[in-house]
Amino acid sequence: MKESKDRFLLNYKRLKSFSQQIALILWALSVSCFGHEPSEQYEPEQHEAPIIILRGEGNYPPHEYYEKEKLKGYHIELIQHAAKKLNLPIEFKSLPWKRAVAMIELGQADAITFMTKTKDREEFAIFQDDNILSTSISGLIGAENSSSITAYDGTLNSIKHLTIGVQLGFNYGSKFDKAEYINKVEFLDIDMLTSTLRAGRIDLALLTLQEYNLFKTRGKMDGIMFLSPAINQFGNYLAFSRARNNAHLSLRFAQALKAIKDSPINQQLLTNYPLMN
Repeated sequence: MKESKDRFLLNYKRLKSFSQQIALILWALSVSCFGHEPSEQYEPEQHEAPIIILRGEGNYPPHEYYEKEKLKGYHIELIQHAAKKLNLPIEFKSLPWKRAVAMIELGQADAITFMTKTKDREEFAIFQDDNILSTSISGLIGAENSSSITAYDGTLNSIKHLTIGVQLGFNYGSKFDKAEYINKVEFLDIDMLTSTLRAGRIDLALLTLQEYNLFKTRGKMDGIMFLSPAINQFGNYLAFSRARNNAHLSLRFAQALKAIKDSPINQQLLTNYPLMN
């Protein structure tokens, strides 16, 4: 098993370097095609240019997901209500996460959902407290029959000898993200991450508690447990591009979102998306 894991990690590191180069080339080529990305648009009566709001492609229920080709979720409807209150047209575009972040940094879009606040990101994105869309708790998961689950004692130092699976481009809090002594392997999605965990090619993986509970209801977490204590708790923001001078727009959305979160509208949204509670 150790030889198989070592071979897996060696191949992963080689592929990671190559894939990063390919991703950069593809991103550069695709910028010119931005207008052809999947999008969901809300337009009020006036015909001003819509505010472009990016999100990571994929489904992250109950926050953001596609159902019958329609973009739905607590984050999506909350933002739509805020835009309606402000009488502003908006358009959602779903993109690979790293590309979406790069476009916010370059000023090629107005805002991005589901972004965690970090010092590095504050350099190019505006974070208002009232623009927090939801709160997540991240923690380790492991196979119930694995000895790795007993190694974790609540400290990162206790897992420094293990291989930890994470989702590509996700932020799990500065403490974990900056722990370079932890061997991390990136995966495109949760299905790939959990299948590799079950196969024993990684020791543990990192998910949010909301993701774990959702996939558990779908029978995809059988034999996998969420370890205690959690690694981190963090806010998921609607963050705005500094390069587009969106400080005033960010403040307007913050005021609108606060009003909506304090209203019966939010209670109805929480009823519609019960896993948000």
